[in-house]
Amino acid sequence: MIKREHIKGAIDAIAGRDPAAGYSLDEMLGAGAIDVPSRQDSSSGGNHFYFLFAGRKVPVNKFVFFNEGIAPIEQALMVKYGELIQKEALQRNKRSIEYREMSREIHLEGLRFMVCHEIDYAIKRAGERPRSPVGSGPHFTTLISSLESIKHEPQVLNTSRLRADSPVWYQGTVDTGTDACFTRFPFCMESLMQVADLNLEFFHVRFFLNYMIRGLEKNLFVCLVDQKIVGLISIALKNGFFYREIQIKYIATISGSSDGAVSGYYPAPKGIGTFLIAGV
Repeated sequence: MIKREHIKGAIDAIAGRDPAAGYSLDEMLGAGAIDVPSRQDSSSGGNHFYFLFAGRKVPVNKFVFFNEGIAPIEQALMVKYGELIQKEALQRNKRSIEYREMSREIHLEGLRFMVCHEIDYAIKRAGERPRSPVGSGPHFTTLISSLESIKHEPQVLNTSRLRADSPVWYQGTVDTGTDACFTRFPFCMESLMQVADLNLEFFHVRFFLNYMIRGLEKNLFVCLVDQKIVGLISIALKNGFFYREIQIKYIATISGSSDGAVSGYYPAPKGIGTFLIAGV
């Protein structure tokens, strides 16, 4: 269960990277606008714990919380803070916009705000690894350029472009004949925003950026249906005396999540996990 100390720790971590955001979130925590559910409402059923932001429940994946501490709380807080900034901007501009479209725009801007924050943090971490393969030299320069390009030149998920660019491509079907493709994870703004929205086990935005920093991004693969992420898998390559072995480290699908509908599919297509294994 998430406690106030966890939220306070996450806000302090955010303040070290973005003082303005940290100050605002700390003020909200002190005023009770950010809180934990009351004991009778703090059910731990399902895949998520929750905290409250402006009276609404915000999910935090249990597995990620148990394994990585306050990192998923930090990311969830930054999504909600980004939404708050966008909501205030829309109110100032007084744009004429349909309610559902406005809610979607606010949520997307919250996701984008968090991804940009995490990219800035990833750039800082990469610069603090001087003895690693990416700590200096041309690879480090390429990494920083790639991370900055995600922020400033956001590409959308396009299966036609991915098929042309990726050396790994497998196509088949899931469920009852739904077309799906398997390819390397495409690092772009839209893919990272989808990852943040899915809130799956193992896989979150900082996880993917850490793989980039370590030079392991080629070990991440995705199942796409209608240019939406429905499954993710990471592998490791191990060399034996006379063979090279592929090991599956992590796998998660929207069908294994109680919140699978966020991807736009409800109910979630069946057979995604099998499809990912086939792709590997």
